[in-house]
Amino acid sequence: EMTSSLVGSEMCIRDRYLADGKVHIVAAPGSGKTTLGIELIRRLGAPCLILSPSITIRQQWLERMAEGFLQEGCAAEEWFSNDLRSIRPVTVITYQALHSAMKHYAGVLKEEEESIEEDRGEVVDYRNFDIFEAVKAAGIRTICLDEAHHLRSEWWKALESFIKEISDMTVISLTATPPYDSTPAQWKRYTDLCGPIDEEIFTPELVKEGSLCPHQDYVSVSYTHLRAH
Repeated sequence: EMTSSLVGSEMCIRDRYLADGKVHIVAAPGSGKTTLGIELIRRLGAPCLILSPSITIRQQWLERMAEGFLQEGCAAEEWFSNDLRSIRPVTVITYQALHSAMKHYAGVLKEEEESIEEDRGEVVDYRNFDIFEAVKAAGIRTICLDEAHHLRSEWWKALESFIKEISDMTVISLTATPPYDSTPAQWKRYTDLCGPIDEEIFTPELVKEGSLCPHQDYVSVSYTHLRAH
């Protein structure tokens, strides 16, 4: 499997990938990026904060961990959280929530890409919340960045400030689409945060191994009625 071939042992992670305190993996869509991230977090063996680009993806992380990795008899709420005010061994939040906590925002966080009908907004109140104290008290030693690029400018700045302020943390960066089309300055800013790419897992090698997640295309037929003039 991709995970076992990439990170054959804990020693491999520490010796090959962590000289700069960062692990940066590019993995093709459908390659099991979330599973790989969970395995890296497990092998590093420390409380972790995962940052995701949306509430939907945040919930996918939580569901994948609860369904595929939680041992029988363990309660999900004791191990996983989506709330900075209730940090657990693995806490998953959005970049928007991180920005809000650092700005001491109180109000509603909404999914930009979700339709109005779904109303996926969440009420938060970070007015008297110190995110750095909370992270320190929880003993978080690993930060996992899921698709940490193309963020809104203020979210990106908050993420940079957050990483800069915390010390002695391991940063895992996972993406399917690194910003190869960015300017040299933008690329440097990206790699300064995530580190240089350590491994890139391409679609052809996954197809060869038979480990690529299958996808089904959705085709919608649209009929156009033309009038004769």
